[in-house]
Amino acid sequence: MNSVISKKINHLVVDKTDGEFESFDDFYRDNCEQIKKTLYRFGIQNDLDDIVQNIFMKAWNGLESFHKKANFKTWLTKIAINEAYNYFNKNKKYAPAELGAKHQENQTAKDANYENQELVAQALAVLSLDNRMIVVLSVIEGYKLKEIAETMKMPVGTIKSRLNRAKKKLLEVLTSLGVEL
Repeated sequence: MNSVISKKINHLVVDKTDGEFESFDDFYRDNCEQIKKTLYRFGIQNDLDDIVQNIFMKAWNGLESFHKKANFKTWLTKIAINEAYNYFNKNKKYAPAELGAKHQENQTAKDANYENQELVAQALAVLSLDNRMIVVLSVIEGYKLKEIAETMKMPVGTIKSRLNRAKKKLLEVLTSLGVEL
């Protein structure tokens, strides 16, 4: 593990046990935007801030149980994935086609990549939740297959095959939407 991250985690654990919450603010600030982006790409829009808050409270409360030899980013993402599953289980009325609708309201005309982002969001929405998570973690977030397997509690072979199938499906969907690849 990166020694800078290791030192930050050690500092967080010490500060947490001493009841010091300034470190929590740093912990939140350092990781919040990435977690929000990941959850959004999974298809969570409603209650995003509440879910992010739950993730960070669970991470903060479980910080002492974090294994220092583990990858901190993977550990935090695992908590986010569990919260995403909880969200989708509670909100079964979720319609994947709605992915990106809220994002469109918040976009400015200056964003030249908006149309491409919207097409990718539409294509991702077609995938199952597991496959969407695998694609987001691998292609967009840059996780290694082994990290995804550990995070999602699946064998690496399963991750590879699902990623391959998901990429093929994305290619079909993007082609049908008129994207030239």
